[in-house]
Amino acid sequence: MDAETLETGKGVFEKERVAPQPAKTTCTHHFGYLSERSSKERIPEECMACAEIVNCMLKAVKRQTGN
Repeated sequence: MDAETLETGKGVFEKERVAPQPAKTTCTHHFGYLSERSSKERIPEECMACAEIVNCMLKAVKRQTGN
């Protein structure tokens, strides 16, 4: 287990590194769905829990700006 040691004036503490959570694979939509949907449509519940929600929402904007 990797650990990072932090030293302070009061002693030495060890902080565990947390591995990033894998992306949820139960998406019923395609990546970029949130950037293409109507703003009047509700965001699906599975999207609210997705780690890629922001990237999905901004896919069309990033495509237009070339980023």
